[in-house]
Amino acid sequence: MTDSSNYYEFSWDPQHHSRKLVRKVNGVVTLLAKDSVPFVKGRDYQLEIEATGDLIEVIVDGVVVFSVSDDAHTAGAVASYGRGNRGVSFDNLGVEASGS
Repeated sequence: MTDSSNYYEFSWDPQHHSRKLVRKVNGVVTLLAKDSVPFVKGRDYQLEIEATGDLIEVIVDGVVVFSVSDDAHTAGAVASYGRGNRGVSFDNLGVEASGS
């Protein structure tokens, strides 16, 4: 994320039973990957997002669910959110540099 108009976003929508990875460049959103996997309320998930060069991988419970190449953003900050999902929590959120 560089600002509110430029970022990558992984979301898991419990209402529509879908996960997706999007990019936003200058306010324009592009879908990079999507699947139809239900979110189980009350279950803990281990989520990892790895960005190395132009490769972005989303890993849930040790399984790669999305692997896409995209080089629209090469640097930025990390953020987390829980929109419309009461009780969401994040534990052990961390960022590691490549090679760590």
